[in-house]
Amino acid sequence: MDRAYPDRALYYNGVASVRYIVQCILTALYTVFFGGSALVISLVDRRGRWVHGCARNWGASILTTCRARVEAEGVEKLDPSRSYVVMSNHHSLFDIPTMLTTMPFPFRMMAKASLFKIPFMGWYMSRVGYIPVEREDPRQARRSLEEAGRRVASGLSVLVFPEGTRSPEGKVRRFKRGGFNLARAAGVPVVPVAIINSGRLLPRGSWHADPGVIRVRIGDPLDPAEYSEPMALENAVREAVVALKTGVEEKS
Repeated sequence: MDRAYPDRALYYNGVASVRYIVQCILTALYTVFFGGSALVISLVDRRGRWVHGCARNWGASILTTCRARVEAEGVEKLDPSRSYVVMSNHHSLFDIPTMLTTMPFPFRMMAKASLFKIPFMGWYMSRVGYIPVEREDPRQARRSLEEAGRRVASGLSVLVFPEGTRSPEGKVRRFKRGGFNLARAAGVPVVPVAIINSGRLLPRGSWHADPGVIRVRIGDPLDPAEYSEPMALENAVREAVVALKTGVEEKS
């Protein structure tokens, strides 16, 4: 088809390139605007709800610009007045905006320390209490968990991507223990969440986003106190995430 209509191929390639450039420019502008707004608001917003509203609007703006629509199931299982450790699979840079627009309560996130070096977004994350994780420094990792525990104790929920890095779409890597230790120490439920299709719309290593639907399925909160062995809780949460993810993919 492209050989028969070379002008058409050039046209579509040109449109895709322009769309990509526009998305990058607007994403940068959203980050500056909402990140700067959150920094100012954080000076007076002690509870962080307005600040989280800035983050939520930032995520929604990016998804809208990239024509990525989010469909969520199971939000009614969550009590906005409670604290949770939310654990989700991780495929794409779209996952953070997706979770920001889906969760019915403010939360903070444990994230790799390199993200905190990004202008505006990193400044915002540091100011409002996101928790940097140094993967190469076990002592710093323990301090990060202690800080996350204090966040949960103060009434905030925490989002953890327990795989530790982005996985290819369709795969769920082994979960790391840090988030489970946090949930046990804080005595709060773990919420398993499956994100589906984000890795197809924006794959790891790519900045070219395709339009489409991202599905989010939220499982029943799991009480760490009901699991006598740490490994049992880890297995239960991972199995729940895989089951939620597979259930949607079988329906698609």
